Amino acid sequence: MKNKLIIDFGATRVKSIAKKSKSLFFFETIGSIKFENSKFSPLFFYSSLLKHLNYFKKKKIKINQILVSSEMHGFFLIDEKKNYTPYFSWRFDSKKKNHPIKINFLKKNLFKKTGLIFRAGIPIINYFRENFVSKNFKFLGGVAEAICFFGGEYNKKLSISYAHSTGFYDLNGNFFLKKFFKNSISKDQKTYIGFINFNKKKIKVYCGIGDLQASVLGSELKNNDILINMGTGSQIITRNQLLCKKNVEIRPLHKNITLYCITHIPSGKAISFFCNQISLHKNKSSKYFWNTLSLIKLEDLTNVEGDVNFVQLFKGKGLGKIFFKKNYKYLCCKLIKSYLNQYLIILKNNFKLKKMRSIILSGGIPKKIPVIKEYLNQKSLLKIYVKKDKIDETLLGLKSII
Repeated sequence: MKNKLIIDFGATRVKSIAKKSKSLFFFETIGSIKFENSKFSPLFFYSSLLKHLNYFKKKKIKINQILVSSEMHGFFLIDEKKNYTPYFSWRFDSKKKNHPIKINFLKKNLFKKTGLIFRAGIPIINYFRENFVSKNFKFLGGVAEAICFFGGEYNKKLSISYAHSTGFYDLNGNFFLKKFFKNSISKDQKTYIGFINFNKKKIKVYCGIGDLQASVLGSELKNNDILINMGTGSQIITRNQLLCKKNVEIRPLHKNITLYCITHIPSGKAISFFCNQISLHKNKSSKYFWNTLSLIKLEDLTNVEGDVNFVQLFKGKGLGKIFFKKNYKYLCCKLIKSYLNQYLIILKNNFKLKKMRSIILSGGIPKKIPVIKEYLNQKSLLKIYVKKDKIDETLLGLKSII
């Protein structure tokens, strides 16, 4: 890791690590969640990177390589004259009605052609609805590409994991509709994205993979295991197609590994919205809320209904005053039981539990709330492991690529 900066641009937090002698240094800044569902300038990612580089500069850590992972399904476009569009994250859902025939075609064919389920936030959908078809944008980019575009030179090459997540490309990196962009596609695990200029030298930027793919690498997922990543968003992932039943997305990691997933599961974003709601009604702090969740025991969930609508929470819809008249801890127990039951339902409907060896839990949430492991173990009858590394799995995944 010497002279390397490893950085993950998550939705909630931008996290990085670098090494000096035998010590690891960590740094965090706020992620793109500050923009909520709005489009914003892709310059944000470069500005965030500079904060991290300057932090490590003060620590007298020299950086000559940067490895990047990021939230998936975001994009911006660039033309031949280097004009660029705003950045559209996975939270952006265009309400424009442009190209209804193309949108209808995507509804019927996106999964069949790419392995991605049609849903709001997929870049190809926002691309048509925002009518970029009629504009002269020739290059596509995500977070890693934005960093190089604003900070130095963008190589116009996309990693297969990012390219596929946009919906423009199939699992082999080919356009399934027509050739929209001039980017080349790399199936290498360590794709060269470009470079930035910092402190009077050029620093090379690599990877540009999704945080989903990075977390898989960091969890050391085995062939008969299932990974449940519980972060701002959440995914259930396996490398083994034989563990899957139906309606499971297919996503490439690199040329040697394909992943089978259920994505866009309501998680940290929905829990945070619940936290805001209960704090408003009960006049308790966010710290008190998370501390209450951390102290919930398995027996506390026994006589509690798991009937909180997580999809409603994810969409930012309140549960009403009457709901919050109950005891504070009781409401928190209802939340956690509902949260975990959604995973049990997805596992039952989409995966073959009898063929699984174990479930690995990653992300910050299962580390903070021990009852998650206990409840899933009790209900699934599978071995449950929580990754307890102090380093986030996405950063561990990028570290494994070095």
